[in-house]
Amino acid sequence: MISAQVQENGANPKKRQNPVLIGGILILLVVPLALPQSSTSLYWQVLGIALLVMGIFYTFVFKSALSSVVLAAAFASMFEAPLKYLTDNKIEAAVGYLGRDLLIYSLVISLFLGFLAKLSQGATIGKAPPVMFLIVCFLLNILIQIYNPYAYTSLASFLNSRLFWEMLPLYFIGYYYLRSVKDWKIIFTTFALLTVVNGIVATYQSAVGPELIAAWGPGYRTQIYDAGRLGLTSDNQLTFRPFGLGPDIGFSGYLGLVTIPMLAALLASRGQSQDKFKIFSLLGQFVNTLFISVLVAGTFAAVIVSGSRTVVVIATVLTGASLLFFSWKASKVRLFIGVSISIVLALASLELVTIVAPYFAERYTTVNTAEKTVETFNSEGRLAQITQIPLSIAIRFPFGAGLDNLGPGATFSNVIAGSPVRPQPENTENTTNFALLGLGIPGFLLWLSIHLQFIRLSWKGIQSVPDQEAKTLMGGGFILLFLLLFSWPFGGIILFPYNMLFWLIPGMILGTADEYRKKRIAKAIEERF
Repeated sequence: MISAQVQENGANPKKRQNPVLIGGILILLVVPLALPQSSTSLYWQVLGIALLVMGIFYTFVFKSALSSVVLAAAFASMFEAPLKYLTDNKIEAAVGYLGRDLLIYSLVISLFLGFLAKLSQGATIGKAPPVMFLIVCFLLNILIQIYNPYAYTSLASFLNSRLFWEMLPLYFIGYYYLRSVKDWKIIFTTFALLTVVNGIVATYQSAVGPELIAAWGPGYRTQIYDAGRLGLTSDNQLTFRPFGLGPDIGFSGYLGLVTIPMLAALLASRGQSQDKFKIFSLLGQFVNTLFISVLVAGTFAAVIVSGSRTVVVIATVLTGASLLFFSWKASKVRLFIGVSISIVLALASLELVTIVAPYFAERYTTVNTAEKTVETFNSEGRLAQITQIPLSIAIRFPFGAGLDNLGPGATFSNVIAGSPVRPQPENTENTTNFALLGLGIPGFLLWLSIHLQFIRLSWKGIQSVPDQEAKTLMGGGFILLFLLLFSWPFGGIILFPYNMLFWLIPGMILGTADEYRKKRIAKAIEERF
């Protein structure tokens, strides 16, 4: 719930500050590639912590929802992992874990204080966003799981429960504050830029090889050598799937997947806005298309250099689905041009990546036909993860097996709360297994119901919006929700960027639809009187 005045201010993009800081940060990202390895660690630490401190200060001063979300995304995709891996300092590792959370929750606190101030002045209370009953039940289930008898300590369970609720405030922030076409474009462009930057770094890492990347810091050495991430090419050369600037191998590919429908929406919305002077409109469309085409090429490169065959297959299907989704309003000529450009950019990106790191061309030959794709999928044991293991978890742990050693938060919980790290009772490689193991059958059904309600209400909200440009951008978010639904049996949505977008995108779609609904009501009242 929120005051009407705050809601009104949040809906007006002219009353927000633009996140100009991000542009300078992105430019500075290429500097470490040329620095001696001894200087790189200090560079990343200072830059990352400076971004965090300035972002929190900026958030409290301006209470800018858009800036806070952009800064949190930038921190999570560029500094969270390096702060943990470049050093073995626990303080810097904690900053890496909590950095994006601090940015978002500083916004929550500042908005809440502003809300109390408005409330004390007699401001009215606006309606709560949709799906609130299911969300409250979901949070209650998480609270109960903290005291699950299978867990060693409740404190460790509480710390690890953040994997489920840490990004939930973004649903409310998106619903109340990020409702304009400008907000949609900035969010989409930001993720595209972050994808391109990670793709560039991943390509560099592939070119220089695992030994030099392991020298970046003790965390990288552990991830590359101790975690069994090395492979051999046909000519016995050591290879590894690059991290980019993320916490795990193939990170640039995960960013690339969410960026594909965003870029498709940006391309489809080109020319839908009205411009008073046609000559400037045409010029702007050309520059915009050129810029987005560069982002598309960089995104394809980021996907290819991730080394993930699953990501490449999904990205191929997702690109086609996104183009088809937006084709119903596009001319046949425009659709043909869009498909042609996408194919050319994808081939160019593949050629560039395979020149820098020939290993990827060899790796992707295992999925260049439907038969090989199915064979590779079955050889990695993923069929059991989506068929046998969920049933086994549901039977053995119908009410969950405890949160204290679940997924990537286990190590963090162990460091802070002293909970012993125990073997996971089942494989939690995907969201389905993760939810069943951590939340039990009730929590799994609640979480899935929230997701399905987001999809249903988002489609309904998109249909109610009269502005074609806004509707197109919201359509990109709608495709993302389906991508995340597909990830339940095949991947995880508890890690960045999926955990952020799972809550943010539905909030923005439903908030934008509500904004246009209020405009229609206001216009009807004005015409009546």
